Amino acid sequence: MNQPDFLSTNAPQDTPQPAPKAPVAPQVASELESLKAMLQALEIPHKFDVEAMGLEEKDISAMAGLLRLDQNMQVSGFTWTPEDDTAYKEVNSNIHHILERFTTVPSDSNEGILTAFLRNKLAEVDLAATQIPR
Repeated sequence: MNQPDFLSTNAPQDTPQPAPKAPVAPQVASELESLKAMLQALEIPHKFDVEAMGLEEKDISAMAGLLRLDQNMQVSGFTWTPEDDTAYKEVNSNIHHILERFTTVPSDSNEGILTAFLRNKLAEVDLAATQIPR
């Protein structure tokens, strides 16, 4: 007499799965990893602590967006599109929000180094934006 194999991998799974935690969105996690690599190259210690710096997901997305715009603008033949204009306005606004929060930090702190980098990169993107055909 054949007994059903309840331990088989083909048996239906009735065990409820635990509810997933609210993780950082995959795109934001990817952007954060890219930013960590960029900040390490700037000699900001690898202990880049988003929470300690008070950065939120939208800040990380804004910084990654700024870098994407910068990279796109450096491609020869790049033409500014309405989508780029929208992204630029949003990124610009969010980057200025970050810079305002870090106006009083010491220039040699992680936040100060990040602020200087963002200011310089934003100025480069602003200049490039005025020179790109629309």
